[in-house]
Amino acid sequence: MEPERVEDSIVKQCFERLESARRSLREFTQQSGTRVSLRNLEEKWGEYYVATELVNNTIGVVGKIGPNRGPDITTINGVRIEVKTSRRVPRFNGARKGYSWLVKERQWKDEEFDYLVCVTADEETPRTLAFTLDQVVKNFTLCSFIYRRDASSSGSACKDYRLLDLIDGGVQGLNINRERALTALEFKGQTSSFEVALNQNRDAFFEKYGLNRIMEQVKNSKVKHIELSTSRKT
Repeated sequence: MEPERVEDSIVKQCFERLESARRSLREFTQQSGTRVSLRNLEEKWGEYYVATELVNNTIGVVGKIGPNRGPDITTINGVRIEVKTSRRVPRFNGARKGYSWLVKERQWKDEEFDYLVCVTADEETPRTLAFTLDQVVKNFTLCSFIYRRDASSSGSACKDYRLLDLIDGGVQGLNINRERALTALEFKGQTSSFEVALNQNRDAFFEKYGLNRIMEQVKNSKVKHIELSTSRKT
C-alpha cells in the first residue's frame, strides 16, 4: 500500500510550532543569560525544517516525518532524505565546541537514504550542507569510537560511522579534538581531506553545499525503492 501524501499545510504548521519554540528558547537565553538546551527539540525541528524547505520548492512528502527506522523524509517521487541536526557544543569532556554530524554504519552501508542534509540548529538563520549518499561515503571521515554520556560511564561501541565535524578554531580546533578523542572516546579514524577543507573555509562550503543545490535533483528524480539493498562495500 502506497503511503499517503502529507498535506503541505500540515508540514508547514508543524514546523511553525517547532520554530516558535526554538526561537523562544533562544530569546530566553539572550534575555536571562541562562541557557536552555535545544537538545530535546533539535532533531524533530531539523526534520520539519528540511521538509518545509522541500514543500516550499513544490516537492511533496509522504508518510511520517522522522520515523523510528528508515529515512526521515520520503518525497512523493520516492527520494529518501536523512536529516542530521547539530548544535555548537563540546561533544566530550575536554573537547572544543563545534557541530558534529554522524551517520550510523547501517545507514550508509545498507543505503538507507539517497541524500543527507546536515543542519545547524542554534544559529539565528539555520545553515545546511546537503550530500548524496556517495558523497557521504567519499567525503565523511570513517571512524569508530566509544560513546559515553559522561566520563564515568562504560559507553557503547560505535563502529564504522561516517563523521563530519565543524569545530571552533578551524583545522587547529579539529586536530585538537581528534587528539583528545583518542583517549576520551578511544577514537579510531583518519580525518578526511574534505573535513579538513570544511574547517578551513566553512562559509564557502555552506554556500557550495547548501540544501538548495539539490532541490532540482530531488524534484526530477524518478526513484522507486521496493526494498533496501543489503550491503555496501567500504
